[in-house]
Amino acid sequence: MKTMRTIISLALVLGMLALPGFTKETNKALAASSLIITPTPSILTAGMAAELVDPARPFQLMVTDQNGKPVDLTRGPDGSAIDQKVVWNQLFLDPHPDNRYYYGRDAVLPSYYWTRTDLHNDDGTNVCNKLLFGRNLIEIDFSQASRGIYIFKGFVANDVGELRIKVITPDRRFAGEARIAVKAPVVTYKITNTEDTESKAFESPGDPDFVMTACDNRIYNIRVTVQDAEGKVVRGISQGVSLCTGIKKTARFTPFTTRPANYKWATKPALVQGYNFYAGGQAYFLADDGSRYDMHLGLDLNNDGRLEWTNKEIFSFGPQYVFDTANKIWTGYLTYYNTTNVRYNNGEYSTHPFFDLPPAEYGGWGLGCIYNSPHFDGVIFANLNDDKVIDYRDSLNLDVNGQTSFYIFAEDACFVGGLVGNNYWADIDAAGRPPNTNTSASFITSRYKGDGSYWLDFDAIPETLAKIASPKFKLLIAETREDLPKYFFNKDNYDLVYSTQNHVVVITQPADERDLPMHIDGEPGFKGNQHEAAIYGRTEYEERYNDVETTMVFTPTGTGEAVVEMRYRTQNRSWLEVLPNSPQYYELQEVTWLDVYKGLEIVIEWEPQPEVGRTIKAFVTCYTSGTREVVPNVNVTVKGCGFDATAVTNTKGKATFECTFSQEGEVVVQATKNGFRETLLTYRIAKDKQPPMLNIDPLPELTKEEKISVMGTTEPDCVVLVNGTRAVVDSTGKFLATITLQNGVNKITITTKDPSGNETEKMIVVEMDNIPPLVILDNLDKLIDVESVEIKGRVEPGSRVRIGEVEAIVVNDIFKATVQVKKGQNNLVLVAMDRAGNSTEKPIAIMVWHKTVVEMVIGNSTMLVDGQPSSPPLSVAPYIKGSRTMVPIRAISQAFGARVEWLPEDKSITITFNEGGASIFIIMRVGSKTAYVDQKAVELDAEPEIKSGTTFVPLRFVAENMGCTVNFDSATKTVKIERLSY
Repeated sequence: MKTMRTIISLALVLGMLALPGFTKETNKALAASSLIITPTPSILTAGMAAELVDPARPFQLMVTDQNGKPVDLTRGPDGSAIDQKVVWNQLFLDPHPDNRYYYGRDAVLPSYYWTRTDLHNDDGTNVCNKLLFGRNLIEIDFSQASRGIYIFKGFVANDVGELRIKVITPDRRFAGEARIAVKAPVVTYKITNTEDTESKAFESPGDPDFVMTACDNRIYNIRVTVQDAEGKVVRGISQGVSLCTGIKKTARFTPFTTRPANYKWATKPALVQGYNFYAGGQAYFLADDGSRYDMHLGLDLNNDGRLEWTNKEIFSFGPQYVFDTANKIWTGYLTYYNTTNVRYNNGEYSTHPFFDLPPAEYGGWGLGCIYNSPHFDGVIFANLNDDKVIDYRDSLNLDVNGQTSFYIFAEDACFVGGLVGNNYWADIDAAGRPPNTNTSASFITSRYKGDGSYWLDFDAIPETLAKIASPKFKLLIAETREDLPKYFFNKDNYDLVYSTQNHVVVITQPADERDLPMHIDGEPGFKGNQHEAAIYGRTEYEERYNDVETTMVFTPTGTGEAVVEMRYRTQNRSWLEVLPNSPQYYELQEVTWLDVYKGLEIVIEWEPQPEVGRTIKAFVTCYTSGTREVVPNVNVTVKGCGFDATAVTNTKGKATFECTFSQEGEVVVQATKNGFRETLLTYRIAKDKQPPMLNIDPLPELTKEEKISVMGTTEPDCVVLVNGTRAVVDSTGKFLATITLQNGVNKITITTKDPSGNETEKMIVVEMDNIPPLVILDNLDKLIDVESVEIKGRVEPGSRVRIGEVEAIVVNDIFKATVQVKKGQNNLVLVAMDRAGNSTEKPIAIMVWHKTVVEMVIGNSTMLVDGQPSSPPLSVAPYIKGSRTMVPIRAISQAFGARVEWLPEDKSITITFNEGGASIFIIMRVGSKTAYVDQKAVELDAEPEIKSGTTFVPLRFVAENMGCTVNFDSATKTVKIERLSY
């Protein structure tokens, strides 16, 4: 039953496909109601099967209608099942550009067309994988058709382009098209110079791209990282550096270089005419590779940190052997991976195999012409297993980080990269064979034929390559070390002078300034276009300039643009040891070009010597630089200092002028003639050479003023600058300039310059100080009953100090002065003035106290005041009551100058002290221990009492509340009370 149902479904679909609706016109009409085809990934990566990069994202197409509803193509209009193979082969279409049903009766392939798997293994046409490549390459998974998802595994295209897939519903009512961009894999190169002890790594692409230096015996380690077009790392399965040994190791990188620079000037390969087994007739084969030399690749396979030829760790890039596809045998001829072809204006192709790399003496079909563009016109591989064919065994496995590394011997200028593959089809020789007729290349069935020599046809050339470039060269005039000029013919070319010994310093620098300096013993060279032999110098390290350079002498014998070629060569330090098949010398030619011009020399004779205002004759003779031949018909102009005239040299190369210079300055003599470089010569016209007079009015050595006027005299018409500021100069030569000084020492430079340029310069030093002097006073002891006091302190050295009317004695920074004082507060003013006149005023308050001493003896009515008995004596002697010494308060208070009042109504006593605006007011009452001092209650240790009409109080109260000092001599029972007042 299952077989019968499949046959019925197939018949049903085939019947639908045969309906009249299956026409181009109907397909156009259906465009308005087309299906929506959504690819995943949205961008494919050249050289890669999507499921190998990310198993979760195989190449799939989601088919939906305009409303986003999934379309199940495995169901017919009546809901019956349709065989998946029928759906695959009939409803998914990927026509190539030569499909005349889809693209018209004149449809043909473009000149360059990629290699890609067809979407069908065997669809009954002659354009399917089985017939194109001899095997099934696509695996489908339509198990999710109900969700509109259709998976195609194994699809891969080898170049950047656009894949167009059409989808049709079984009833032919709806159709859609997906246009899927295929982009190049992304390869980044991390590059390290193996001689760098710091192992610094630089990237390409980078900011900017790192550029390796050729022809300097450099070996670089290059670590590549491979990503797909969406930035996903293309992960392999290896650990470290290893060669591919089996198909399953699909993620690979196959190193190549582009055409090395030496191919341009090396002896070309010998051509041998032989039978064209591709298309019949005759073809030109390469019998050898001439004198070309190729780059070398290093692989540290045993991880011992060394590269050894004997261990098969060093490989040579180069041509491979031609495989005779007709007889299935290897020939002894060589072939490069040429990616170009020749297509004539009539649309036909050359059937001649093109084994060399362009440009060459002949053209045709290259064995690498399998991409959508010629890319670099071809690349050169290294046969890593020496089996004549370039296949996956010449590839490096990518590790789990999508990386591998190799070494490149930077022997020549070129680009370095590699084919990138992550697909199943490394063992298929899919394309590259030249066409067998002039028109067969227009159709896909002829394009996909293997060439036998290069197999990695589904792998892709990456978006970027790493660059190896010539060293950079800087050319200097040896006599002055100025840059050699670049302005005669081509502004990018250095200039040399014809028939003259040009002494040139050649500085060699790495192609990238971040790289290590150049090695010494490199040999820059010049080669002329006539009979000059090529000359070479040898570079050395010039410590004075920190350059690797040499000085060369070259005499060109031809003139014009780009007539001298610059070269560079260096001895191969690895010759016969590491790289036995490499040349003894590496050489770069045409690294830059130099222009050669004829120079004019000007000789001027004056009769007499020129001066302002004098009429003289000038004889100008023009010669060719180097040969010293006189040059006629040269336009000579003398201009300047009020004179302007032009003349033409005669047959003797001489022009004569009668000159009158009205002013001082420079005269420019200019000589011009076609075919010669313009020459200028300047001559100074001046009145005299004596420097002008300069007298400066005296200036103070020290001032406190910020602005100062500088005056003096010089010669009229001079320009006077005072510290760079132009002074005002009158007609007599007097000048004035006001300048601003800074605190400290100011150097004032006065320069006068006459119209002839003669100068006189003088310098004066003026110190400016506008900071008042600092004064520090020594502290004074308490002054008691003195009439004079010595005031001391410190001040800025050299200052004067006056206190009041007294001039202080100043020694260095210490001053002192004795001033008269009186009792009470003495207010003085200290004035200090420094040498610049800055002054500081400092008020000084000096307090002079008077001491009053009262002495009494217990039981004795005599009271001494300042040593004199009081009058009258005490009416009652002081006494001791209990442990308290009682003293007469009125007598003591009045002795100290206080006013005492007795208030009989409440038996209270008031005591008032008035001193210097300050006062003490005391109230006490007989019989009460509470007294009031300035309205504050104070407790007495004994009550005041009246004895024989005299009020007595405890001695302690006197000491504590009247500002007194009390001493009691217990031996003599003497009470001594002291009080300071003013």
